[in-house]
Formats: sequence, structure tokens, C-alpha cells
Amino acid sequence: HQMHRLINNMSDAGRSDLLTPSGIHDWRRVIQEIFEKISTQLEGTNVRFTYEGLAQPVYGLVNVGQMERAILNIVSNAVKFMPEGGTIHADLTRKNNMLQLSIQDTGCGIAENVLGNVFTRYQRQPGIEDSRYGIGLGMVLIRAAATAHGGTVLLEQTKERTTLTMTISIRERTEALVRSL
Repeated sequence: HQMHRLINNMSDAGRSDLLTPSGIHDWRRVIQEIFEKISTQLEGTNVRFTYEGLAQPVYGLVNVGQMERAILNIVSNAVKFMPEGGTIHADLTRKNNMLQLSIQDTGCGIAENVLGNVFTRYQRQPGIEDSRYGIGLGMVLIRAAATAHGGTVLLEQTKERTTLTMTISIRERTEALVRSL
């Protein structure tokens, strides 16, 4: 499974066709379904996972597969570096025409010497012998998903927690789509 995921990440990191939102979907439902899958996968682990979503539907352009991969990368990173009994909390909020997806975890965070380059392709924490470390594409794919959906990624880290916040533009049409890579 890990090898398959790595190969897909390497393949998709350079593909621009994956950057286009593919259809109108209910963002609330898309994100909720992704977190339901994650919650199921975390059953039986010592990780406490919570999610708070939106009360009302929000329709807009979404590349569902790309968003699922990005969110799975975020949560996977959190779980890999989570101490026994750690927590992950995700919430989706709306402010005007923007969604904000925040995922907080109580893991050990990202090493200070890597933090400034975390969105650089193939940048990874030292420790190649440690199987928790990937090949340095997860954060690149997360940022690509946010950018493709008209948003950004903010990474905040304290001693107690790491928070990754992805903003997403609620777009209903592709006519005004401008993309810079």
C-alpha cells in the first residue's frame, strides 16, 4: 500500500491536469465523506480524531480525488508522528466565498531546519532509515490542491500542536479561473 501511494504521488506531482477542479459538488459532503473514511481507518488506534463540519451545503467546483489525497496526506503525516494517545481535530468553516479547513494535531511537528522548505519538492526530514518519512511530495501535493481550488496553505507550529490550514475558494464556474504554477 505504501509503495503504491509513493508511486502515485510521484506520478501526480508533475501532472497539471490534476490541478483543475472537475465538477460542482457539495463541499460540506465531500469533506465529510473524506473524514468518515479517515475516522474508520483510525478505529482501533490510540489516536483520538474529531471533526466539525458545516451545517449547510456549499456547492462549488471540486476535484474530489485531489482533495481526498491532500487531506489524507495531512492526516497521515499527523498520525505517523503522533505520540501514544495523541489527538487530531479538523474543522471546516466558511467566511464569505472562502472555506477554511484546519487540521490540528498533537504530534511532534516538523523539524525547525526543514520547516522553511516544507513545500519544496522532495524536501523531507532527515532520517531515511525511519519508515515514517516519505519522499518529500506530500506537502507539495497539499499545496497544489489548495492552489488549484483558489486557496493557500498555512502551517503553524507550537510545542503543543501543529495546525495546517487550507483555504479554498468557493467557485461555481471555470470561466474566471486563473492559474499560476
